[in-house]
Amino acid sequence: ALSVVEEPGDGANPLVIHGPVGTGKTHLLEGIFAGLKRRSDQRPCYATAEEFTTRFVAASQHGKMAAFRRQFRECSA
Repeated sequence: ALSVVEEPGDGANPLVIHGPVGTGKTHLLEGIFAGLKRRSDQRPCYATAEEFTTRFVAASQHGKMAAFRRQFRECSA
C-alpha cells in the first residue's frame, strides 16, 4: 500500500486486494486513497465495485458513456 502512494502507477499496477470479510481490505484502500489525496500531484477517485457498476449501467442506459469515461479517466490513480 505504501508503494502505491509513494510511486503511483509503478510496481503493483493494478493493485488487487482480495480476502475474506473482516481482514481490513477497505481500511487499506481508504489509507491508500488518503495518502494519494495528500499529494498535490494526484487526483484519486474512490468507488466501490457496486458504485462503479451502478454508474456504468446508468451511463450506458442513458447514453452518457462519454461522461462516465471522462469521470474515471480524469483520475490520476
